[in-house]
Amino acid sequence: LNCPGHYSRFDCEAGGQQIWGQATQNLPQYLLRVDDKGDVFAEGLDELIYGRLSNVL
Repeated sequence: LNCPGHYSRFDCEAGGQQIWGQATQNLPQYLLRVDDKGDVFAEGLDELIYGRLSNVL
């Protein structure tokens, strides 16, 4: 995944790890839940989003 803002590249298959560029953090990972009907819900994040005091979903 390429970021035009930081000219960075991230590997989505390796947990959003930065592999090149000027970004200072890896991509945050959303914690997902799939219900019995197959609907997908975001239930949280594995780390704090850069520049925020809390993650509000």
